[in-house]
Amino acid sequence: MAQPVPVLLWAWCALTALAGAAQGSFEVSVSPEAAVVEHGGSVWINCSTTCRDPGAMGGVETSLTTTDRKSGPGWVAFRLVNIKEWASSPQCYFTCNGTIKLVTANISAYRAPERVVLEPLPEMELGQAYNVTCWVLNVAPVTHLTVTLRRGGETLHTETFQSHTGTGPDNITVITEITPQRRDHGQEITCHTALDLTPHGSHFENSSSAVELKVYGAAQGSFEVSVSPEAAVVEHGGSVWINCSTTCRDPGAMGGVETSLTTTDRKSGPGWVAFRLVNIKEWASSPQCYFTCNGTIKLVTANISAYRAPERVVLEPLPEMELGQAYNVTCWVLNVAPVTHLTVTLRRGGETLHTETFQSHTGTGPDNVTVITEITPQRRDHGQEITCHAALDLTPYGSHFENSSSAVELKVYGAAQGSFEVSVSPEAAVVEHGGSVWINCSTTCRDPGAMGGVETSLTTTDRKSGPGWVAFRLVNIKEWASSPQCYFTCNGTIKLVTANISAYRAPERVVLEPLPEMELGQAYNVTCWVLNVAPVTHLTVTLRRGGETLHTETFQSHTGTGPDNITVITEITPQRRDHGQEITCHTALDLTPHGSHFENSSSAVELKVYGAAQGSFEVSVSPEAAVVEHGGSVWINCSTTCRDPGAMGGVETSLTTTDRKSGPGWVAFRLVNIKEWASSPQCYFTCNGTIKLVTANISAYRAPEQVVLEPIPEMELGQAYNVTCRVLNVAPVTHLTVTLRRWGQTLHTEIFQNHTGTGPDNVTVTHEITAQRSDHGQEITCHTALDLTPHGPHFKNSSSAVELKVYDLPEEPWLQTSRYIEVGARPLARCGVAGVFPVAGEAWFTLSFGGVSLNFTVTTLDNTATAQGEVWSPSPGQHQLNCTVTVGPVSRSAGQSVLVYRLPEPVLEVNESRTLVNSSVTVTCRSPEADPPGVLLQLRDAERVLVSSPPAQPLVQLHLTAGEEDNGREFTCEATPVSGIPAMKRTSARLTVLYGPRMDDSGCPREWIWKEETEQTFSCLARGNPAPAVVCTKDGVPVSIGVQRQVRREDAGTYHCKASNAHGSASRDVTVQVEYLNILGLALGLVGAAAALTGLGVGGYMYYRSTRIRNYRLRRQQAKQAEQGKPAEQMSLNGATQNTPELEHSV
Repeated sequence: MAQPVPVLLWAWCALTALAGAAQGSFEVSVSPEAAVVEHGGSVWINCSTTCRDPGAMGGVETSLTTTDRKSGPGWVAFRLVNIKEWASSPQCYFTCNGTIKLVTANISAYRAPERVVLEPLPEMELGQAYNVTCWVLNVAPVTHLTVTLRRGGETLHTETFQSHTGTGPDNITVITEITPQRRDHGQEITCHTALDLTPHGSHFENSSSAVELKVYGAAQGSFEVSVSPEAAVVEHGGSVWINCSTTCRDPGAMGGVETSLTTTDRKSGPGWVAFRLVNIKEWASSPQCYFTCNGTIKLVTANISAYRAPERVVLEPLPEMELGQAYNVTCWVLNVAPVTHLTVTLRRGGETLHTETFQSHTGTGPDNVTVITEITPQRRDHGQEITCHAALDLTPYGSHFENSSSAVELKVYGAAQGSFEVSVSPEAAVVEHGGSVWINCSTTCRDPGAMGGVETSLTTTDRKSGPGWVAFRLVNIKEWASSPQCYFTCNGTIKLVTANISAYRAPERVVLEPLPEMELGQAYNVTCWVLNVAPVTHLTVTLRRGGETLHTETFQSHTGTGPDNITVITEITPQRRDHGQEITCHTALDLTPHGSHFENSSSAVELKVYGAAQGSFEVSVSPEAAVVEHGGSVWINCSTTCRDPGAMGGVETSLTTTDRKSGPGWVAFRLVNIKEWASSPQCYFTCNGTIKLVTANISAYRAPEQVVLEPIPEMELGQAYNVTCRVLNVAPVTHLTVTLRRWGQTLHTEIFQNHTGTGPDNVTVTHEITAQRSDHGQEITCHTALDLTPHGPHFKNSSSAVELKVYDLPEEPWLQTSRYIEVGARPLARCGVAGVFPVAGEAWFTLSFGGVSLNFTVTTLDNTATAQGEVWSPSPGQHQLNCTVTVGPVSRSAGQSVLVYRLPEPVLEVNESRTLVNSSVTVTCRSPEADPPGVLLQLRDAERVLVSSPPAQPLVQLHLTAGEEDNGREFTCEATPVSGIPAMKRTSARLTVLYGPRMDDSGCPREWIWKEETEQTFSCLARGNPAPAVVCTKDGVPVSIGVQRQVRREDAGTYHCKASNAHGSASRDVTVQVEYLNILGLALGLVGAAAALTGLGVGGYMYYRSTRIRNYRLRRQQAKQAEQGKPAEQMSLNGATQNTPELEHSV
């Protein structure tokens, strides 16, 4: 038993379901989606996913018992066993990258009827009412059950149970009332059940044992009155013959009809009288036939209904639809009667959306009917057509009329950005020859500049257009078949779609050849001509005698699309009862769903049948023809018009006869265990020494044992495939019709009237289809009809449905990766394909490099799928990157050659990376072996290439004498493949040059001039590597270097500075002068100024000038030192290494 999924997991699933289709979305599906299994039986349920994650986990949640788990990439299957729940809903789930999705299947259990029992009937009195009761025991599901009560081959009553509540088994009782007639004596009543579980299960048929009717009349001299037809359905304002007959032997018996209808053309003969009822405008009437026999009156009532075929079927226009929103589809059927016989069906393409009947409708007159159903459009609905079909089924007492609305095309928007479709409406049309039709080309393209048009050999007028559509009127259509093409250009891409236009011509005239006066029992041909009709393949011609169908012929194998004259011939052998009957020829040109349905008929030809001379007698057999289940039985009744009480009758047959019964003028035998597929027992009577006989035709049938539709493989768009249906062990094959359907659309119908042999046979029907996008997800079914009417049952059976899966990859895949990959690198490779159908998630990728499969992830966007994975190889060389994309049976591949190379890091060696100044240094640049071989080496510093190697030389060297300026110099070795691979490797090294201290004016000026009481900093720097330590003293006392202080007079003097490191030392004396104001000297100068003014003036000027020049030079030297900052060599203040530029600029 499967374990329940935790509540949190369910919550997570619900949230992710609301989140939309994120990058990397996936789907979960279950197969079968619905199954019908025998109670206590088992079924495999397969859960599959489009998730590409190898770690995706799947399972099933169900209250049923699971066994025999199987799994593979993207699927897991369980066997559900001992299914005793009548309805259950197991749930498949998958977890993909932390997201859960689930889908539900519907499993139903069934039980075929345990027994079908028909309640015994008592001996019956002629004309009294009796109940026929059938019990169907222990059957489920009852909603799929149909129970039919039959008398011989005639259906008495059919009942379905679609409104039954409950899913478990139940006992069903069906009751109908019959009033036995004389002809019913010896007939058998049977009860038949059909449990139809298709397309998800089997179709079971069962029947009860037969109950024989025993009908007895009143006392000697009684008689009966009958009317033919007992019920009739006539076009409003039309006419019908009504025949009243009696078993009364009194030559003076008088008959007539009581009715509110108008009667004309009275005819009569011994024991019968007939009237023509004309201009019937009462929607329901009940004329009464009566006969007076020996002073006693008896009457019987017929039921006459008038009908009106739908005046018009109108489908309300639909707006442009938003994907996923709900819309009402409304159909009006105007002016139809009787509504109780009407069925309205709304279809989308070949799929039935909604069917509605009106059996509870009150009123017999015409009415307008409205049918509404709701649809929620999906992406695949765009361009589909909605149609409304009305069927007024008046059988078995009248015709069957079908009519349909014009199609309304669905326009669904919300498609992904960039993608577009082109559609044409109508996709197919049937137009009167010389007529016209509007053809509308539309697109989902959002580009305002999209351009559309139509290519056709037909004449176009009256162009109209709007956003996303353009329409043309095709006029004077005289080509019997043409294929105009709609096209649109959207963002530079052209798409087109083809419509099919057929021209028709309704029959110009339907002519029934006149018939001569006929002799009773002789054979005559009935010939009907249908003149100037097209297309003949849609024509059906039916010959009728009264309300009885004599012969029906179709012309599906007719070649040619233009008009033709058709001749239909059938043979009849007139009987006494045929006298006064009318023969008519009816044509139906059925162009639905793309055109109209035309019915036409010939004038009626009355049969005039005459017997032999006075005193002659007739022998008849009932039934004249019968179709019996193989091994079954039938009563055959031989009767005569001979008045001789000593007339003797019997039957000649190779069949086994039992249970002989007889009466005045008749004798009956039960033929049992009928195993001859065709036999002809002969009834005979001897009357006054004359023998006459008549032959019956007894056929045995076997309903199809099985209808099998061969599985159809996954299909590639545009390719042709055979659909094959096998019907096993059926007889007689000549009465078999096999129809292949795609949803509600008929693909192919085949009949077998030319089949030879009467016994059972296996029949194979094959039809070729070309896969289209619209076929995806559609179901193909094979339907058989073994039509044994009017002499036997009508059996229908069908195969299980086979779902069509159509796939397409219209474009080649593309590859995106580098042409050169280094050994050990893992660059990304992408492979994508656009236009995947039906969905991008159906695409399966195979990505390999050098023959090794790669790990990859798949993402989808609209109809594009992309696989992405890392490409790598441990060995160099030329390798092939291959990508194969598969959807269903369609594969597309792309390949790209990639060079995997090895380029090692170059080796850079400096023989002495730390060396003394003026030493010899060798710098070597070399490359290990590369693949492909051949490397260009370059040795460079920060400014230029110093030396390059020839392509074949894996080493270069540089020799130099180390100078102070080489300290910190960086060398780079670069390796580049000579094969043109866009790659380079580098290795760098730095040279260190060691030397002793250097002191000069730039770092340690020899003289400083300061003003008293100003803030100054004493600075003395030295170059050297390693950085030298500098110590300055004044009068043997150490002085702080680089420290700001206030200048005093005693700071003036000579300072001794010494720099030293491991490689030597250097010294320098620095003089500091302090300027201050000398008052005493000033006074003395004033006193002696007068005496030596001239000499002092000249001397003072010379002294002032030299002082200013010296001060200017000193300040200039200090400013230059400040601008230079820290020199390239390392400097030191007071023995400590200094890195602060501001200190290097101090004065």
